Amino acid sequence: MNSPNPIPFSVNRTSKVPDIFISEAVRHKELNYCNIYGFGTFNSAVIEDAKGNTIELKGPVDAILINGRLKKADKSVDIELRCIFATTTFNGQVVTGGRLIDGEASQLEITFTPLDIADGDFTTVNNTVEHSANHSPMATMTPKQAASDKWSRAVEVSQKTQKIFSNPNDDNDEALPRQGDIVDHRQFGECKVIKISDDHISLQKPNGRIVQLGLKILKFYIDDTKNGKNIWKLQVRK
Repeated sequence: MNSPNPIPFSVNRTSKVPDIFISEAVRHKELNYCNIYGFGTFNSAVIEDAKGNTIELKGPVDAILINGRLKKADKSVDIELRCIFATTTFNGQVVTGGRLIDGEASQLEITFTPLDIADGDFTTVNNTVEHSANHSPMATMTPKQAASDKWSRAVEVSQKTQKIFSNPNDDNDEALPRQGDIVDHRQFGECKVIKISDDHISLQKPNGRIVQLGLKILKFYIDDTKNGKNIWKLQVRK
């Protein structure tokens, strides 16, 4: 059986989350059951951490990871989203993660990946994604316990490694792309650098759209050259 093709989705207007994801899924008949992956910029967000604490974030904040799952059920749509945000403070940036309860986004780059329910590998119960124990490396746990444990450990690691990031422009040993260079983005493809400032880099995607990324959470390195221009790879700072 051929795997369903991923469906990219871009938002460049103020939108409620997760409402915008549900609306887009309703437009596509093939998105009855799908994974959600992406990133973006939020004006505000409310998340719940692993201990059940509610955290309110005031924007703009960078969502460096949006991950979740959606399933249509009769006349309703079940959705679960987990996000990692980088918020700016007077001292730098702080990373915070949890289950997204509510949010308002100004820019999103999302990929929906349809799943085949007939495979029987996944089920959704009460908006919680569960994985078949036959395919789980944590076979001694129930599927719900395994999913909860995995996310709790991820949040714990994030909290332990949480730190204030310095401005990349202050690091003399770290180079940055220049206007006209190419940034090879894992999701966007080869993008042209339109503008770079102290805090942000503006990239032109192959389809002509402009996206803006925060420099403080990214690290660049030269991967190749093309027509006299450097081609850069990027990764999220750890």
